[in-house]
Amino acid sequence: MAIEFNCPTCGAAIRVPDAAAGAKGSCPTCHTKLLVPQVAAPPQQPPSQQPPAVQQANPPMVISPQPIDPASTPYAPAPQSPFTELTSAAPGAVPISEPMIPQFGTPPPVQFSGPPTVPAGGLPIVPGHASVAARVRRRSKGKKSGLWFPVLCGLGLVAGMAWLYLQQQPDVNGDRVAAFIKDEALKPKTVDMSLVDVPDRVKKNVLNHFSENRERLKSQLVETQFTANDAGLEVQILTGSKTRFVRFTIDKDLRTWYDENLDQLESSHRGELKKALKDFFTDWDVAARNQQGVEDFAVYRDSVGLASSVEGLGFNVCARIDQTLYPCVYEDEGFLYFLLPSSTRTFKIVGARVDGKKSYFPGEYDVTIKTAKM
Repeated sequence: MAIEFNCPTCGAAIRVPDAAAGAKGSCPTCHTKLLVPQVAAPPQQPPSQQPPAVQQANPPMVISPQPIDPASTPYAPAPQSPFTELTSAAPGAVPISEPMIPQFGTPPPVQFSGPPTVPAGGLPIVPGHASVAARVRRRSKGKKSGLWFPVLCGLGLVAGMAWLYLQQQPDVNGDRVAAFIKDEALKPKTVDMSLVDVPDRVKKNVLNHFSENRERLKSQLVETQFTANDAGLEVQILTGSKTRFVRFTIDKDLRTWYDENLDQLESSHRGELKKALKDFFTDWDVAARNQQGVEDFAVYRDSVGLASSVEGLGFNVCARIDQTLYPCVYEDEGFLYFLLPSSTRTFKIVGARVDGKKSYFPGEYDVTIKTAKM
């Protein structure tokens, strides 16, 4: 026979061997700790009513005072542990998965299992393997729901680190101010002659020409003058007929970004200038020997004249008014200079070059021009 009952917590039908009566165990569905109920033995007929054969086959049981052999009972306690578990000596018994401390001499807990049966007039018995599948499904759901917390924590950590990183980066956007200056001439710049990759004969011939002749390129926006001194080719930037110098301060954020990208900015600047200087000296060597000018001299206004008057930052930024770009014409002592129309009050500084090539500057400033300064 077997003991059949329902879990008082979830109502699951449970079937256990008779030997588990009074033992503690766990519900295979909800894992509630419960006690196997005692089942009263069926009443026996009086000896006088039993057939003679039955009376002879079932003599009265005499309880022996001798100690019980632990190996012959399913409730033998573990010899060297305060915990007990069900031994496999009992028919149909299964060892429990977790030890329990026995209380008040009660039998040890038992794990319920058995084949699916339907008792007469009762509910179907839930098989042991079905309860394991249900437990696996619950654990899988629990694991999936438990993953959300570490994922959210990780996303929060990444977002926090990104925010701190952005806070530490220089700000190359936003509102800035600039000022008109009254000086119409800035200090001349001498070309770095180490960038002039031509024979010494060509270099000497061109410098002799410019030491004796001042060559000018003049327009409404800018005037560029080329001369020579003892150090080499000299370039001076002057205002055009309709422009004024606007001075923009290289502030802390822009200086930080400039220093961090100095090698890249200077590399592009010096590489382009070196190519232009080679063509400039080659053309003027021919023109000087033929005692004539260079036909396309104006192409060197930006590529040699303006490029020699700025550094890496000035080479990579422009002032933009509507859709018109105005190159940075001078860079010196923490300032950028632009030649803009006298009526200008606001403009943008953007990463662009008038030659249409790539700029490394990623920012954009909205600049307001203040009162003219000396």
